[in-house]
Amino acid sequence: MNCSHVRCSLLARNYFLLIFLAVVPAWVRADETALARDPKQPVNEAYTAKIKKYTTAPVFTSPLVDYLPASKNVPTPEVVLGDVSGAPGILPYSADVYKYMRLLEKATPRVKVFSIGTTEEGREMIAVAVFL
Repeated sequence: MNCSHVRCSLLARNYFLLIFLAVVPAWVRADETALARDPKQPVNEAYTAKIKKYTTAPVFTSPLVDYLPASKNVPTPEVVLGDVSGAPGILPYSADVYKYMRLLEKATPRVKVFSIGTTEEGREMIAVAVFL
């Protein structure tokens, strides 16, 4: 594995973080005092159990991201990456992360993938917009 591959994989992992950082503030309304998911929303129990298992301390999560909503139409990261996004010991290739983002785009009109250029090595770079 060369350094450029590691750098690209780290960039791909950061895209997931960027998506969450961009989306989470929009979920919080000014009149809410406690952060919590909608209790009527179904939860993917198996994936959520892995999130809780892999999270090493409560400070690393919040009630808005400590579960995965259940969906018949939207695939989980596990479908492409093989496990929960951010699972210990797994650093996905950027191509796999891009593949997952494009699956999301096909599955829901709330996700849009933009090709924003190429790296110095000629690899594609993407930006992902998630709409509420």
